[in-house]
Amino acid sequence: DGIGKLRQRPDALKKKLSKVRYPLNRLITAATWIEYPRQSESSVRSWMNAHAARLGLTLPAEAPDLLMAKVGMGLREIAMELEKLRIYVGERGSATVEDVHSLAGSTREFNVFELQRAVGRRDAAAAMKILNAMLEADSQEIMILTMLVRHFMSLYALIDLRTVTDQAQIARQSGLQPFAISEAFQHLDALGPRRVESALHYLRQAERSLRSSADRRTTMEILITSIIGSDEPTPSRIFARA
Repeated sequence: DGIGKLRQRPDALKKKLSKVRYPLNRLITAATWIEYPRQSESSVRSWMNAHAARLGLTLPAEAPDLLMAKVGMGLREIAMELEKLRIYVGERGSATVEDVHSLAGSTREFNVFELQRAVGRRDAAAAMKILNAMLEADSQEIMILTMLVRHFMSLYALIDLRTVTDQAQIARQSGLQPFAISEAFQHLDALGPRRVESALHYLRQAERSLRSSADRRTTMEILITSIIGSDEPTPSRIFARA
């Protein structure tokens, strides 16, 4: 990924190719090829909105992240979801958040974004209610974990962006969409920098635990309560089995 950009920098290209295994390294230097680099989340969001427009479909602001949470960042899979959404909304043309939730198999009340909000507010009761409703509906532990990692990585980036006033810069460096920045700062205020840092530790431990024979629901419940946690969070051995 990114090799095409190094063609005009022989030393950097050589260093990059030294990490590529045979026979791909030989093919790259001897054959004609076109690179399709990995898409960033922002570019996938832009593509999604543009493709929806070509289908005559208007998306709500939350739709790109919700659809990526469901099917990942593969454009083919996203295109299929958008086509289904276009058929679902029919003559209306404009999709609502409820439409997207229906297609994604979630509800407006019980979905990963509402879970993020409850955790960000440190509302343990609401977070556990949403988590258990989602797990009752489907086995979504990995998707939930992935989205929480993204959310807390963004919150971690915001720690050093507190004094920045340029919303475009904040969005670019945190990976957040502009409409989500204000709420994310509220979550950072409620959780505090130390708890955000500890959350990344708990998330890594939960990922290891999910790969083992540990009870998946219990792992997720412990994860949420650990993140919301005490006033003086410190990395613990709560996932020692991982």
